[in-house]
Amino acid sequence: MNTRIFLASAALAVGLTASMVSLASARTIYDCTFEELAKNMGWVPTSVAVAYEPGAEEVQVADGFIQLVHGGPISVKPSKDTDGVLSLSWKLTLDDVRGNGVPVRYEFILYKSDNRAKVRAEPLGFRNDWSSRGTCKVSKG
Repeated sequence: MNTRIFLASAALAVGLTASMVSLASARTIYDCTFEELAKNMGWVPTSVAVAYEPGAEEVQVADGFIQLVHGGPISVKPSKDTDGVLSLSWKLTLDDVRGNGVPVRYEFILYKSDNRAKVRAEPLGFRNDWSSRGTCKVSKG
């Protein structure tokens, strides 16, 4: 099976403007930007927005892929939420360039002390996974 997967470039062009508006009512917004690396072959988002309220059972997450699949933010239960780290994961089914649906598991980790983050994409059923590191701007809603 071919482990080199490419997404249609249209998926990368989807903006987060509508998603950010609906996230604005949350207590804290993390607007994270990630380096676009060619080795990630278009599977890793270049920006992720997280609406977070400490102690809440779910947070809202938005990125271009989520916008493409769901039309807006999704609710995600944190897998870890401490004073230092917020860890999230979610799955999306995205089309490759041939139009085949590929389930992709995303992991997002936010280091609250310095607002660094990393995001990882793992296409399920393939041996590859890709990741990128970034920084987050913080605003209060």
